[in-house]
Amino acid sequence: MTPSMDTDPNQGSAIYATAAHHIQQRRVTWLLKWVAVSIIAPLCLLIAMELALRAFGFWHPSAYLLSQKDGAGREFLNTNKTFLWNFFPGSQSFSPSPVYFMAQKEPNVFRIVVLGESAALGLPIQEASFSRILEEMLQRQFPQLNFEFLNASTPGINSHVLLAMAREYVAYSPDVCIVYAGNNEFTGPFGAATSKTGPLPLPVIRATISARKTALASCLRGFFSGFAPQASPMPSGLRGASPDGACRDRTHRIFRQNLHDISAAALGSGAALVLCTVPTNERDFPPASSRHRTGLSSSLQQEWERHVHEARSWEAKNEPAQALSAYAKAAEIDSLPAELHYRMACCVLAMGDRARASVEFEKARDLDALPVRADTHINAAIRETAATFTSRGAMLADCLADFREHSVDGIPGNAFFYDHVHLTFGGNHRIASTLLPLVARVIQSKRGLGPVAASPIPPDSREWEEMLGFTPWHDRYAKQLAPALIKSALALFAAQARPATAPLPITREELQRDIATAQRYLQRRPFDEAQRAKLAIMDRDLKILEGTSIQSPVLHRPDVFVFDAEKMP
Repeated sequence: MTPSMDTDPNQGSAIYATAAHHIQQRRVTWLLKWVAVSIIAPLCLLIAMELALRAFGFWHPSAYLLSQKDGAGREFLNTNKTFLWNFFPGSQSFSPSPVYFMAQKEPNVFRIVVLGESAALGLPIQEASFSRILEEMLQRQFPQLNFEFLNASTPGINSHVLLAMAREYVAYSPDVCIVYAGNNEFTGPFGAATSKTGPLPLPVIRATISARKTALASCLRGFFSGFAPQASPMPSGLRGASPDGACRDRTHRIFRQNLHDISAAALGSGAALVLCTVPTNERDFPPASSRHRTGLSSSLQQEWERHVHEARSWEAKNEPAQALSAYAKAAEIDSLPAELHYRMACCVLAMGDRARASVEFEKARDLDALPVRADTHINAAIRETAATFTSRGAMLADCLADFREHSVDGIPGNAFFYDHVHLTFGGNHRIASTLLPLVARVIQSKRGLGPVAASPIPPDSREWEEMLGFTPWHDRYAKQLAPALIKSALALFAAQARPATAPLPITREELQRDIATAQRYLQRRPFDEAQRAKLAIMDRDLKILEGTSIQSPVLHRPDVFVFDAEKMP
């Protein structure tokens, strides 16, 4: 007699195992169908759409450098106007600074790439950039070489963009790569001051950049922006970055990693690398915004404000010691507001304590709730990265230390800056002077060449102004344009900006003298289109002067604004 299931436990177990196997198979089959419907099918559709869009021309090239050939078949590289679409939203799209060069470097050409932001580009007057001054210095020392400076610096960008640029430049045999960057890490693309949640993790940022290179992203961008992006290198609203928030630490880590990758790319191509520390205007530029520490009660905040009000009254009476004592009481309640440290620095400096004043000015910059200047952590990352790659040939140009050495009281200020970070001719001359021996060392190592003369470089920046055709007119022009750069950099505060009223007079005789200086420069450098454009403006201004009886008119410059620190939140 055949045993039943009740009497044969092995048979029952086999039936249950078979049933469980069938259930598991059905689950796997359902999961595979779900994956096919939910993931594979949409992915295939996206790929098909991407290929179709590219085939029909609905796609913008995402590379930074685009290749083209001249009539003789020589390959040239030019900047791609849509490259920054990979990093900025449609409403903030603009074009990178134009660069044009031959792909195949000539044997006698020494190619130098400069990576940076608006300060490295030379704004507000590009003819006075440190790369232009350095080129002239090198040409005097090494006349047997032709120096090709490719200044890729662009306003509003940061290390995310510079990394993409560096990875393309290394394919074209640069001899030296100079990096002068760090002012826009918070306000540039994916920065903490442009996001409600702070900076995204670096892998997410890089994945987003890759996704924006697709044809689908180009079409969506064109649809939402009407295929007419506005030319604005800064976001329309900056949200700030709390000095005690985690977003600051993440921003510094991201910059450190990007700078590491830039350095690795440059050195991997055989180029020499020079990393520059970034000086900023500490003495004469107050913090853009201050914030109290999280959790400060209203009663303590009122007491803090009472001490600050008392301190300001002592300052008005020219009593810095009394003012400092009142500020110190406020600091015991809350030492986070950047403006507090700035005022303390001014009091300490008035008392003659330069060392402590320097420390307080640095704190004011580092605690700025809208960080538009490279801070202590940014410069520490630059120094550490240079030290990491020293064995591979990286060099540090400590421009910050040089500025401190040559600044009054050891605190960089308006003598070297037009505003918060943009350099005067004297500031650019100091950076070029710091870079000169480092680049000269590379030339001697790579080309086996020594300088023609032992010391052919004039030490005074005024002599260089004359040689480069930089006149008092150019300085006036830059001073009028510099506030507009602040307006752009501090876009959140555009409502607080006010039209410039300070006159910048010039007489006809002064302008005629400046025109003659520019003309002498152009006789030596006839292909300097930027300087030639400035000469055209100077000629126009001279005609205005000759057509009026006013001896010291204010020459109009459109869209000029003055930074109003008193109206900052």
